[in-house]
Amino acid sequence: MQELIKALIKAKAEFNPIQKDGTNPHYKRKYATLDAVLDAVTPALGKHGLVIIQTTEIFEGKTVLRTHVFHESGESIISNSQFAIRNYYSITKVRDLDIDTTSKRFFSN
Repeated sequence: MQELIKALIKAKAEFNPIQKDGTNPHYKRKYATLDAVLDAVTPALGKHGLVIIQTTEIFEGKTVLRTHVFHESGESIISNSQFAIRNYYSITKVRDLDIDTTSKRFFSN
């Protein structure tokens, strides 16, 4: 994993500032959207042979967001983050899954 770590260190030094381009109307605060985070880091990651791929999968019987960081050398890091799906009256709310997916993707980057 030495090549991947070296590349991550170099890429991180080149990350662009993350712009707060979203507004939370309830709290009246600005925040960085997932797109803003990806816009800030993707060019530097690509320059150093890195890519992030995220999938939702069933892992040990639970739905997880699996984040893969791949390096052109073939080295990779994988992280799993379990979803907190709420189940009301045996009906899973798709909106809850969508919100949780977005927040998991945001905080895993």
